[in-house]
Amino acid sequence: MLAGGALLTISSRQHLATSCMHSNELLAAGTIVHKIVPLRGLLTELRIPQEHPTPTYIDSASTVFVAQSRAAVKKSAWMRRRAEVLTQAYDLGEISPIKIEEYNNFADPQTKYLTFKVWTRHLHYTHNMSGEPPPPVDKPSKKGPSAAKVLSAKDKAALLLTVGL
Repeated sequence: MLAGGALLTISSRQHLATSCMHSNELLAAGTIVHKIVPLRGLLTELRIPQEHPTPTYIDSASTVFVAQSRAAVKKSAWMRRRAEVLTQAYDLGEISPIKIEEYNNFADPQTKYLTFKVWTRHLHYTHNMSGEPPPPVDKPSKKGPSAAKVLSAKDKAALLLTVGL
């Protein structure tokens, strides 16, 4: 984000197949670091100093641990090489990896289907809608949603009308 707007939005297929979800998240985080570093250099050339690490929001807690510690990787040489990109960027002060929950992760609508309530929260920010955003969505309980947490059909219709859908 720069001045309240997305500077770069990436939605692409990964260039490698991985054996597990953690490897997948590690590969995606490394790809993002390869995009962040040149952008930081460009902003510096444009006389916008990069005094602090770029906050890098990652939805995998294990990937955040790997980025912050070389000792966190224990699997294969392939994983160590992929993780080195993250740990080196963290050590050099290029990135600051931060765990982010689904309801605040604005990359999610580009990668998977979301529940209506999470989608409306993202939509509020990406379309600069007026008023307060919908509250964060709690994890569903086994008892099912309470009546207070379910949007009425009237509320859904009003929101979709506001967005123009």
